[in-house]
Amino acid sequence: MLMQALDMYLIVLPSLHGTGVRLSIWDFLCPIAIGCSLAFLYLRLIGKTSTFPVRDPRLIESLRLRN
Repeated sequence: MLMQALDMYLIVLPSLHGTGVRLSIWDFLCPIAIGCSLAFLYLRLIGKTSTFPVRDPRLIESLRLRN
């Protein structure tokens, strides 16, 4: 996705505007805001749910397994 955004800024947008690449503060703030929102939701969800199988009947057996 990062390369697609870079492609948009370097190849597609200059041909639309005709003056070259024009960056604004919104070009940086929007991805940062989206990333912070997703990180907040992820951290909030991971705090409420268990990342370890609590009621697994074969948990002890699987922990002792050696490959």
